Formats: sequence, structure tokens, C-alpha cells
Amino acid sequence: MLEIICVALAVYFESRGEELQGQRAVASVVWNRTDDPRWPSSSCEVVKQPNQFATLFEPTDWRSWQTAVLVAAETRNNRTTPAFFFATPGLHNYKYLETIGNHEFFGLEEK
Repeated sequence: MLEIICVALAVYFESRGEELQGQRAVASVVWNRTDDPRWPSSSCEVVKQPNQFATLFEPTDWRSWQTAVLVAAETRNNRTTPAFFFATPGLHNYKYLETIGNHEFFGLEEK
């Protein structure tokens, strides 16, 4: 359950104002990293890495928090994007995959 909570925190602070598709994509990035040996295998360690995700505080919007937890749980085994990175428009170091909501998503290959 702790792994889901950590992903939910990333979803909440990175994409809570977006449609579910955008929230699922953010969660997928965290889960994708846990499966890749270049990152920690724990979602909690992934989201705590410096300069990778929004600073994690305590959620204040209960409804958005509930949605983030559900999104984290449902994407654990059902990823919606193969991306490993996301950013607001402007990050161009990696191969662009798609735009979902307010974020652009990128794969591992550098340009």
C-alpha cells in the first residue's frame, strides 16, 4: 500500500487539476521507472529523487487525493504510456512520445 501512496502523492502534486488521462500518464511514469534498473525499484524512492517530481507535502483536497490513490492503484499493472519523463512543454533532451493534458511525455532515448 505504501508504494501506491507514494505514486498517489506524485499524481496529486503533479497533475491533480488534469483529466484522468493526464493523471494516469503521470502515475505510469513513476511505475515505469520502478521497473527499470536505472531507477530505484521503490516508487517512494523514485518520487523522492531530487528535481524529478513536485515537492511532496500533505494533500489538502480530499476528493483530489482519493482520485490520485485510485489512479495510482489502477495504473500499477495497467500503464497508459511507456514514458519515463514528463514536463511542461519545453523539455527536448529526450525522444518526444506524446502530449497528455498539461505535460509532454518522453522516452529514454536522447535526441
